[in-house]
Amino acid sequence: MAKEAKKILRKPAVLAMTGYSNSTLYTKIAAGLFPAPIKLDPEGRASGWIEEEIVAIQQQAIARRDATRAEKAQAASDAAA
Repeated sequence: MAKEAKKILRKPAVLAMTGYSNSTLYTKIAAGLFPAPIKLDPEGRASGWIEEEIVAIQQQAIARRDATRAEKAQAASDAAA
């Protein structure tokens, strides 16, 4: 069974997807909070990010936001009761 090809995003696309600045992107990578890019050519300078990994980071952020909202709603409900 053949492996499915992964879509690779170049830096402008990653910045557009995340809304991060260039410096924020590399700060998060250095801190281990964002996936590191992969080299597209071992002898070249081109690099990119696997789209699935960027989408997973976004989904985690959405889940954290939703959990926080649910906790706040529950706390407000408990306080009103």
